[in-house]
Amino acid sequence: MNAPRPETYVIVGGGHAGASAARTLRAEGFDGRVVMVCAERHRPYERPALSKSILLGSKRLDELALLPDGMDVDFELGVAARAINPASRKVTLSDGRFLEYERLLLAPGGRARELSVPGSHLDGIHVLRTADDGLAIHAALAKSRTVLIVGGGWIGLEIAAVARQLGRNVVVAEAGARLCARSVPPSTSEFLLRKHRAEGVDVRVDCALSKFEGDTAVRRAHLSDGSVCEVDMVVAGIGMVPNTELAQSAGLAVDDGIVVDSHCRTSDQYIFAAGDVTRQFCEWHRHSVRLESWNNAIQQAAVAARGMLGLAQRRADIPWFWSDQFDLNLQVLGVAPPGAIRVSRGMSAQAPFDIFVVDGTIAGAIAVNGARELRKVKALMAAGSVVTERQLADMSIDLQTLR
Repeated sequence: MNAPRPETYVIVGGGHAGASAARTLRAEGFDGRVVMVCAERHRPYERPALSKSILLGSKRLDELALLPDGMDVDFELGVAARAINPASRKVTLSDGRFLEYERLLLAPGGRARELSVPGSHLDGIHVLRTADDGLAIHAALAKSRTVLIVGGGWIGLEIAAVARQLGRNVVVAEAGARLCARSVPPSTSEFLLRKHRAEGVDVRVDCALSKFEGDTAVRRAHLSDGSVCEVDMVVAGIGMVPNTELAQSAGLAVDDGIVVDSHCRTSDQYIFAAGDVTRQFCEWHRHSVRLESWNNAIQQAAVAARGMLGLAQRRADIPWFWSDQFDLNLQVLGVAPPGAIRVSRGMSAQAPFDIFVVDGTIAGAIAVNGARELRKVKALMAAGSVVTERQLADMSIDLQTLR
């Protein structure tokens, strides 16, 4: 008699969410088969390093592994998932094979949004989303004098900082009125603008890209302020597009992301999703959101893995992300909703610390080089502590005592 087939859990995606789910499944005692389908040829690796140590050349990719070599996971590397049949619970792979599953986790992340202006086809125009992208940009930086960064968001600013640290001339063209406008208030945008300009970055806001020129490789960029930049390379940091096509073709609910419940279950009871690709209700935002952050991918995928195992878990993590630029570590915790009162925690202009208060409770905070104090703010937020503006602004009061 044939032995019964072991339960198989398939994870589509080899990023932080996929790795976190695999770790959690094993930590919770799942002894069936775990298969991770990775479109990239690399095993899961630390993604934040792509815009930092990989570009600087201070770390190798093999130093950034997310899973130990001995972990019991079957990897399908360089293979993409092409279709899902929910009725038969099968995933078809790009090489024609298929995988049967008892539970499926979709964590395919997203792809970098590409430029569409005339000349965007020229060589020397890069995006940063994968390890191969990072290695290509690192190699191009070594041969370049002038770099144009299109987009003044987190990725663009981190790449700009690295390029300046390597001694390159850097121009940042941001089409909007301020930097990182989607995630920080005007005061933080202005701080980032001053910092980058002080470090020698030519930052231009309200400045869109018009077209590129060159023979086979990019040589000039025309900007909406009427200027023409002579460039050796370009990096576009204009956002990402969630990879929802697989879910959509399988009939799952999609709304600028795969829609999931509090257990990360999709509209199909056997399919879960986690990471940048998902849309989920967030108690801090008070509505459904799609969060693109390292921390969210890890935490959400752990919840998804427990959901796959039938373990109930309520998730109410406070949104958090961070960015390293030059000598700055900037961390954003929670949200700064319109109408919130901004309280300065008495830090210097070189290291601001703003706390945002709504009806006596803390809704969010933004700290520069203030990780220790921010952890105290997080504890106050998690406890729902009622505070006053005077208490938060008074540096003689230890925030820890306000709980």
